[in-house]
Amino acid sequence: MITTNIYVKEGLANGAVGKLVHVETNYEGLVKTIWLEFPDLPQIGKKLTRKAAGYAAEINVSRMAVPIVLRSSNIPLNNNKTIFVKRTHVPLVCACATTIHKSQGNTYSKIVYEYDRHHSQSLLYVALLRVTSIEGLYITTKNNDKTFYHFRRRSSPTIDLQEEFKRLSLNKLQTINEDLINFVTNRQGLSIFPFNCQSLTAHAVDLQDSVIRN
Repeated sequence: MITTNIYVKEGLANGAVGKLVHVETNYEGLVKTIWLEFPDLPQIGKKLTRKAAGYAAEINVSRMAVPIVLRSSNIPLNNNKTIFVKRTHVPLVCACATTIHKSQGNTYSKIVYEYDRHHSQSLLYVALLRVTSIEGLYITTKNNDKTFYHFRRRSSPTIDLQEEFKRLSLNKLQTINEDLINFVTNRQGLSIFPFNCQSLTAHAVDLQDSVIRN
């Protein structure tokens, strides 16, 4: 089983990152179809997945896998467009690694960030914010150095940022939830009854909200 991350260049959703689960070849041993799974983006390729469900079962491929077939493109070789070359390819790029700049704007459930003390503060900020949870963040270094050097240098941008963090920490943010809870708790005998209880069991998780509990 191949579990390499693949970056989709065109077709389903440009820039989507999927996991390569199967490579299908023809009788000559040439690549015919690439099958990808998108665990973080289940909406990608839904129609293709449904159409290929029967065939996927025949070749023992996951029902969640999306088939990516070969594409052909005609590329002009001169300015007059009188000479063309036909290119047949799979619109995918290996995404085992990518630069921080390339990853900007994307989010991932897991990332491995190769930390470098010479990275600028803004570059470090972009790198660490690509992951959706702290559990999915893995930091490594070339020489297995476990020292984190940022925020130690007395440069003026760093000092300004630290002062701003201090200022913000002294200002408590009053949320709408807190306003509602204070309103409910400070008025004796106030009760709220929802009249529309249809599909209540399906939305039981919504009752964990702090305002509703109060």
